[in-house]
Amino acid sequence: MRPFDNFGNVFIGLAGQVAASGLPELLGAALKRSSIGNLQTVVDRLSSSGFADRVFSWADNQSKPSISPGEVAEALGPENVASLADSLGVPKESALNLLADKLPTAVGEATKHGEITVHRVRAAG
Repeated sequence: MRPFDNFGNVFIGLAGQVAASGLPELLGAALKRSSIGNLQTVVDRLSSSGFADRVFSWADNQSKPSISPGEVAEALGPENVASLADSLGVPKESALNLLADKLPTAVGEATKHGEITVHRVRAAG
């Protein structure tokens, strides 16, 4: 086994132990290694894919409604999901589970510290 063969599993374990304030930086490092690029891109894709109210709730530090791995996959698209999984060295399901679990807290922290911008999108009608 090569030294970094288990990197993805170690990364996921670390994400489960890091303080909330460190999540944006940790997720940002993983996203930067993939075609996604950064947390702002994830927020923008989620917002434009029908999850804007949820993202705004996370950013406004209101309740932290969950998002499913399937919803994250829908917003990011298969190519980006594959890129993130490949960059972490984990199955796609593991990468999606990580994002679904950690995004609400990471978005709240990143917004609070001015690292990303979240706009409330009003429904047409």
